[in-house]
Amino acid sequence: MDDSGKNLVVLLLQTIESLCFRNLALETILRSYEVPAWETFAAGLASDKRVHTELRGRFREIYEQLEHEPQAKDDTQTRLEQFLQSVKVSGKPN
Repeated sequence: MDDSGKNLVVLLLQTIESLCFRNLALETILRSYEVPAWETFAAGLASDKRVHTELRGRFREIYEQLEHEPQAKDDTQTRLEQFLQSVKVSGKPN
């Protein structure tokens, strides 16, 4: 794996770690404030096809490039890095 590939993997791991931390923090807050039925609401949201469609739309270009344009590897990597930078949190609430 070259340096740009390693950097991309590090960025991906940092993003996943950050999102997991945010998820844990949110869950802790919801439990500590005893928000009623938050788990039911979250399950409903997770099963909502419209939400899945909207979320999938954020990844569509990257999927299309990976599936249909294997020669565009560098452009795909750049787009993936840009996407990951856009979801990466800075430690401040968004």
